[in-house]
Amino acid sequence: MYVARTRQSNDLKSFEYRPWAGFRLFSNVNKRWLISNVTRAEVRIFVASDRTVSRAIRFRNRSYASVALNRSSMTQNRNLFLFGYFEAFVSAGDEIKERFFNQFKYKLGFGYRHNYNWRATIGIIYQDAKNNVTVPSQLPTDQITNFIIEWGIVYVIPQKDKDQK
Repeated sequence: MYVARTRQSNDLKSFEYRPWAGFRLFSNVNKRWLISNVTRAEVRIFVASDRTVSRAIRFRNRSYASVALNRSSMTQNRNLFLFGYFEAFVSAGDEIKERFFNQFKYKLGFGYRHNYNWRATIGIIYQDAKNNVTVPSQLPTDQITNFIIEWGIVYVIPQKDKDQK
């Protein structure tokens, strides 16, 4: 489930609720490279500050690749890696009237795997979005291009073996 708040115009804000389902294909045949593809369908529910509700279905596909830079495998500890992905979005039916309707997204960045549990990444996202809102705003209209610096720290919760109590 994804939840977000967006300022659509000077006078209109929205909350988006997005349950989704999908699948991931994954290949790590060459241990230095990790390649995957994620495909999913999303039910997008927008609730605007004027109490209007909009619903739509969107499909998205992300192709991802990463390569270990200082280790022979992506699964080794203290691994510095380079990663990138391309993501495309397609609506099924009518699009929701929103300020930033994603069409394409590209990300390129670096990551560090300290150990199995701890990872950190930083990257830049190039994003093409379409503006479907026509009310007065300080934001540009029609096509919107964003460059976003994104960083994250990930902790993976270890799983207990079935034999452990």
